[in-house]
Amino acid sequence: HLDTSDFTCTNGDTITLGTGAAVNDELVVRAYRAFSVTDTVSKASGGTFAGEITAPQFQTTNTTVDTAAFRTNDQTVTENTTIGSTKNAMAVGPLTINSSVTLTVSGNLTIL
Repeated sequence: HLDTSDFTCTNGDTITLGTGAAVNDELVVRAYRAFSVTDTVSKASGGTFAGEITAPQFQTTNTTVDTAAFRTNDQTVTENTTIGSTKNAMAVGPLTINSSVTLTVSGNLTIL
């Protein structure tokens, strides 16, 4: 291991030793490059998750959902939706379905 005073790294690609290496000296260089992670959701800004999530005010398992005291839902269905034959769904009305949207209910839908 070299002390930082024993070498100079000028541009990330060139290392200059302060004194020349001796015969049989071995120099191992580990270079770390900057990278970006593309499949993340920002804690501060939020985003959309495709899989299951756990958050301080919303927790889910395969059998339960634990939320805050109030849960809200939109009053208008704006995208095609299918409730599968093995699923139960619930919404609190009134509920409007846009004319360009298809709602397919093969399972059970309860609107309160």
